[in-house]
Formats: sequence, structure tokens, C-alpha cells
Amino acid sequence: EASIPRKLAPTIGISVDPRRANLSTESLALNVDRLKAYRARLILFPRRAGQHKQLDSSKDEIAEHTKEGKMVRKTGLALPIANVTREEAIGEVSKGDMPEGTENAYRKLRDARSDARLVGVREKRAKAKAEESTAAKK
Repeated sequence: EASIPRKLAPTIGISVDPRRANLSTESLALNVDRLKAYRARLILFPRRAGQHKQLDSSKDEIAEHTKEGKMVRKTGLALPIANVTREEAIGEVSKGDMPEGTENAYRKLRDARSDARLVGVREKRAKAKAEESTAAKK
């Protein structure tokens, strides 16, 4: 999403946790915006003089920032992370705000799981009952 290759990220100061997955689109969008802002302010110097790669900063950017001494040593000073407080993150939901038919959501999930688990057993019972009734008719 942020167009930063996974192998490049640790080399430019971005930690990557392969176990982590974004569960909500809001947090994913926040992370992508934060990474894009970081990448826009980042100046990548080429590893070897004269060998300019695609993701390196342009010569003009490098020259501009080395002359003026605008280099920032700590990322937290340049790009602070604004953490959301617990009060802002968690809001109360009243029963009036809930859509219709969601009052028994847990029960519906349990019933669906039970139905999925017992499909074969119920089919077997129905088949045996049908065979028993046909045998009784003869």
C-alpha cells in the first residue's frame, strides 16, 4: 500500500513485523499515510557515488539538504506519532443505534456453527428415518 518494499523498509528505519496484520481499513489507512509522509521527508543517499538507484533521492534534494544543514537525527522529532486516547477510540453504542435483528447475534452465530457441524448427522438420521418408514409401509 505504501509502496515501500519489505526488504528496503528495515534499511531506512522502518520496522516490519511479519506476524502483524491490519484488521481494520482505518488503521491501515493511517499507517499508509504515516509511511508516505515519512518517505516524502526522507532523503536516501546513494550507497556508492555515481550509482544512483530508483528509490534514492535526486541529486538536487541531496545537495539542498547537505548545504543547509537541515538534517534531522531523530525520526520522532520530525514525524511524531499522535496516539489516540482511550476516550476517543472507544465510543458507547446504545441499543437504539444497533440495526434490527442484531440483539441475538451471539445466539445466531452459535446456531450457525452448530448447524454446520451437525449437517452430516442430521442427514444420516433423516435418511434412516425415511428408510424405516418405507420398510414399515411394505
